Amino acid sequence: MHTLKDTHHIQNGVKNFPMSKVAELKKQFESNDWKIRLKASDELAAIGTVESLSFLRDQLESEDNWIRNAAVLGLMETRKQQFFKAIVDRISELGFHEEIGTMVYALKNFDCSNELLFICKLYLNGNAEVQMSTSTILAEQKFRVTEDELLSTLQLLNEHELKTEDFKIKYELIKK
Repeated sequence: MHTLKDTHHIQNGVKNFPMSKVAELKKQFESNDWKIRLKASDELAAIGTVESLSFLRDQLESEDNWIRNAAVLGLMETRKQQFFKAIVDRISELGFHEEIGTMVYALKNFDCSNELLFICKLYLNGNAEVQMSTSTILAEQKFRVTEDELLSTLQLLNEHELKTEDFKIKYELIKK
């Protein structure tokens, strides 16, 4: 016989886990041991409750890049687009010269199709880790841009003596 403590239930399509499991994982996430923190992040993401995912999203605000990195790697595994804006906003807040490489790496698991100019700015201003991740995004995703956004992107690339073809950027023009 199973009890609420050792199983999860589905109610209205939402996973419900015993509070003790999520609370335990939150506590483990606070560990200074990277492996323990990362495992807790992965498990919180896999549980996928509002509480567990909100906790990870909130950790993006940390000033400690190790905390942010563990949280964003968990969110990345969910592939839930709802976390894209929070990640992009935090990258923007931190700026190009902060430790954002893992956060940018996580963007590869999200739809970046409306962020061509932002991804190009990251590439042009980021370190080698940021450039590797953004070059993958630029090559693998198809972007949806207005004519104005495309012109701004082309101008930015031209200022750095680059072209969209240098990245194999695929795009579709859309109307505002």
